[in-house]
Amino acid sequence: MKKVVLTEEELKEVVKDATQQVLMEMAEPLKKYIKRIESIRFQLAENWCLCKYCQLYSQDNRDFAHWITELRPCIQYLKFVDINNGIDKKKTLQRILVGQYDFNSADMIRRIIEDKFSDENIKDPTIISTVSNELASSIDVLIEAISNNNITINDYVQSTFQQ
Repeated sequence: MKKVVLTEEELKEVVKDATQQVLMEMAEPLKKYIKRIESIRFQLAENWCLCKYCQLYSQDNRDFAHWITELRPCIQYLKFVDINNGIDKKKTLQRILVGQYDFNSADMIRRIIEDKFSDENIKDPTIISTVSNELASSIDVLIEAISNNNITINDYVQSTFQQ
């Protein structure tokens, strides 16, 4: 085995290059990330709205902790993956969730969550409308939490669903 002596600067450069390579391997193509969004969008909306329901109407609901634990992986699934070639995750989420799937429309959110809320015996149309409006008006904050590496999931959940 041959020994190689590196200066501190050379070592830093090697580590930097290796780190860049690892990060690039963790990133995925845009089409794959879009499929990721599409595969989780209904669950994301349902769990977010169930958490908001508990916060607004049923603070002592024992299922609140369960729905938070269901919401976290939905956010993680989108948050901890970058898109190849430095494509902006925030713009991509905006384009797909808002531009393509109307997550800024309370009516669209209501249609997504109605069956899940019915399954959970939450049938009051006023409640369903209210939590639908809450997500529609908060979608930009959710997208920011997913795309901004300086916002932790814990911080987002605490600030959004304070009890």
